[in-house]
Amino acid sequence: MPTSLPSDPPSQLGIGDGDAGLRPGEKAVLAQLLLGEGAGQVRAPVGGLPPGVIAVTVPVRRDGEARAPRDRRRRLKVGDVDLISGRPTLAFDPPPDLATRELIFVVEAGRRDWSTVTGFFGPERAWRVAISLVRCGGVVLRCGTDETLELAQPISWRRSHAWSLQHADLLNDLRGRPDPDELRSELLGMMAQVDELRAERDLLARCSWGSPLRVPAWSAAGTEAWSVYEHAVRAAAVWWPHHTSGAEPLTAKGLASKAFRNSKG
Repeated sequence: MPTSLPSDPPSQLGIGDGDAGLRPGEKAVLAQLLLGEGAGQVRAPVGGLPPGVIAVTVPVRRDGEARAPRDRRRRLKVGDVDLISGRPTLAFDPPPDLATRELIFVVEAGRRDWSTVTGFFGPERAWRVAISLVRCGGVVLRCGTDETLELAQPISWRRSHAWSLQHADLLNDLRGRPDPDELRSELLGMMAQVDELRAERDLLARCSWGSPLRVPAWSAAGTEAWSVYEHAVRAAAVWWPHHTSGAEPLTAKGLASKAFRNSKG
C-alpha cells in the first residue's frame, strides 16, 4: 500500500539539482510536466510520498484553459494528484529490473487503469514498479488523497510525455530484439511456482546459455515453433494457479491480459 513507504522531506527531493548525479555525456530531461499556475499543475502538500517523488495537482478546465484547482477564496483544493519524479530524468532510462515483456506493457498503452497494472504485475509488486517508473520519468501515477491529505489508493497511470514521443521506436526495438537467455529466464521464473509445469521447466532449464530460441526436446507442448511454445507456457503458468485456487474461471480475454505479450488492458 502507498502508506507503507516513508515520506520524503523536500530537502531530499533534489528540486533544482539540475544535472547532478548524471554520468558524463548524459543529457537530463526536465520533469515531463510543465509546473505552474498556467499549466494548472502546482506542488500539492500531500503526505506519505515515496522518496524521489513529488505530487502535483490535477488541472481543471475553466473557460477553455487549464487552471489549478482552487476554491472561491483562492485556496488550493487538493483531491486526486499526479505523482512525478522529483529530479530531472533521462529521455529513456527504465528500471533495470523490468523484463522486456514488462517494458512493452508499460510503453505500448498511453494509459492504464490501476486494476490492469495490478493484474499484470500482481498486487504485491505493482506499487513498487509504478514508483520506480515515476522516478525514472516513464509514467505519471494518479492517486487519490484522504481527508488528512495523505496519499491514498492509486487510480491509474499514463505514459509520460518523454516516453510517448518515442514509444513507436521503443516498441519496435523491444519487440524485435528478444534476448534468448532473458526470455528463457522469464519463462523459467513463471513456471517455478507451478508444480504442474515442473517437468517442462526442467527441460527448458537444460538449454545452453547463449543458444537460440528453440523448443526443448521432449516438450509436452506438441510444437516445434517457439512462438507457439512460449504462448502455451505463459498461458499454463497463469491458468494452473488460478484454476487450483478455486477462483472464478478466467475468460479468454482475462487469460490473455495476464499471460501474453502485447495484450492490452
